[in-house]
Amino acid sequence: MNSDTERPAIVQIACKDQAEADAIARHLIETHLAACIQSHAIKSTYAWQGKIEQGEEIMLTVKTRTALFSALEATVVALHSYEVPEIVMIEISAGHAPYLDWLATQTASRTK
Repeated sequence: MNSDTERPAIVQIACKDQAEADAIARHLIETHLAACIQSHAIKSTYAWQGKIEQGEEIMLTVKTRTALFSALEATVVALHSYEVPEIVMIEISAGHAPYLDWLATQTASRTK
């Protein structure tokens, strides 16, 4: 990965339930917007429309490239049930080179 736009990244996406998380994850993998996605149950506490809310959600941890974030974000927004879904990207500054090479290969057929 040569440039800053081609850096590996992790995108976190909170989903309302496992069915929504599975559908989003499968679509992102099928369209090569992600190389790998992990899901896990979480309990969230947050402020929404003037109230403190608490609930169970499924967090997706998406392995991708920074160059794909805009397309990934647009795809998730189109598939997601939340009015304001959590979609945040964290750039990976270092990692196991063979894994990062695999990540780049899995998403290589997808451009910006």
